[in-house]
Parts: sequence; structure tokens; C-alpha cells
Amino acid sequence: MAFLQFIFFIFLVGIFFIAVFIYNVYINIHRTIKNVKDQMGGSGSYGQSSRQSSYSRRGSEENTSRANHRADGDVIYDQRSRKEANQKIFSKDEGEYVDFVEEK
Repeated sequence: MAFLQFIFFIFLVGIFFIAVFIYNVYINIHRTIKNVKDQMGGSGSYGQSSRQSSYSRRGSEENTSRANHRADGDVIYDQRSRKEANQKIFSKDEGEYVDFVEEK
């Protein structure tokens, strides 16, 4: 009878260690997911949160200041107007398509 109690005790200890192992795996997975979300700036639409990019208006539509808060703590301020920020930086004679000339 004592032998069966010993086997039962070993069985319970084994189940306990398996449960602790599964719990640790579960906690590590959730900790990793939380770290990735924190590094990506939280959860929002397409990976952006309200903390990552916030816009504050000053006056009219032309005078806007944008502050981009990055996950590493850096803050990037853009003082340009919306017209300047959305303007193309290439001249009219430069296009997106280039004529290909094959060299021989």
C-alpha cells in the first residue's frame, strides 16, 4: 500500500511541475507580446496609437505643428504648413518614370 502512495505522490509532483512549466510559458508569451506592443507604440489602427502621433493645431489650417512621439522616447516636431509638408520635392521635369536606354 505504501508503494502505491509513493507512486501517487510522484504523479502529483510531476503534474505540479508540468503546471508550473505551462504557467511560465504562458506568462513569458504575454510578457513578450506586451513588450512588442510597447515598442511598436501601443495598439491602434495600423500600429499607431494616439501617443505615437499627435497633431495640435495653431490658428488656421495652414499653421499646424505636428509632434511625432516615437517608442524610443525621441520627439520629432514638424513646423511646416500642410501645403509645404504635402508638396512634392521633385521638379516638374523629374518624374516617377525614366526612359530606359540600353547600353551596348
